[in-house]
Amino acid sequence: MRRRAGAALVAAVLLAGPAACAGSSRTDDDYRHKAAHTLGSAVAAARTITTGVDGAAAGDLTSAFTSVLVREADEDLTAAADSFRSRQPPSVEADELRSQVDELLHQAERQAAELRIATQRGESAPTAELAATADRMEQEQEALR
Repeated sequence: MRRRAGAALVAAVLLAGPAACAGSSRTDDDYRHKAAHTLGSAVAAARTITTGVDGAAAGDLTSAFTSVLVREADEDLTAAADSFRSRQPPSVEADELRSQVDELLHQAERQAAELRIATQRGESAPTAELAATADRMEQEQEALR
């Protein structure tokens, strides 16, 4: 019985391993497409966070709901960023795009974490920085299309 459980665990790890790493893109065009998709996901998560925090500040949302909403959107943002970071750029030219997108994602992650922490503490926090980063990510996403 133990061997069967151990074999099942090993099989699960081996099957999950390839899914955890997004792999490389074969062309610069594919890499740009994936960067744009990542930025779109990050924008959605950032906008969810700012809307939730602003809604709580206005008294439209409960603190418990806002805490869960912000935490889950923050996790979505981090997952999108991690997935993009796991991709290997196909060329030296794509390295610059990787740096630009990664910088925006890093800013958004830092700002989202600050809002998540404040929300979980029951503190109000300004959302202007994350909203501005979301705007920049959206502009970059449009430029990549």
